[in-house]
Parts: sequence; C-alpha cells; structure tokens
Amino acid sequence: MISKDGGGIRGLSELLIIKQLMHKLMVDLNMKRKQDGQPPLTSLPRPCDWFDLIGGTSTGGYTLSFKLFFFFSKKADLFVTA
Repeated sequence: MISKDGGGIRGLSELLIIKQLMHKLMVDLNMKRKQDGQPPLTSLPRPCDWFDLIGGTSTGGYTLSFKLFFFFSKKADLFVTA
C-alpha cells in the first residue's frame, strides 16, 4: 500500500522517495533478469504493478493518481510547476 498526503515540498519529497524505491526495484529485477538471460528493463517499473492499494488525500491523492499514466520525472515536473 502506498499512501501520500498533502503537497508542497513534503509532497515532492514523497514522490522522490517512491521514485528511488522503484529505481531500487528495477536494479534488483535487472540483476535477476541478467541471471536468467533476459534483456534488462529500460524504464522504471510502475508502482501500480507492485502495490495493491495506492491512495492519498488532497494534492497527495492527485499526484498519486498520475502514477497510472505518467513517468516519475514528468509527474515531479508537473507537481513543482502546478
């Protein structure tokens, strides 16, 4: 479960933490894929593919809803400029 609350700099830091979590997952998956002789992943895994429940309140819920449609870098840019 991922839960995100609020916006501002705290909201951005939450997005960056989730991005780091997905990056770590990608590194781990690529090590396993290399052992299995499969090609590496070229983009970050989507959180909606790994977490059963994603939600939040206020701006937090709004930014989490974009996880289904945008990449992290685009969301972070949108969040900062909004």
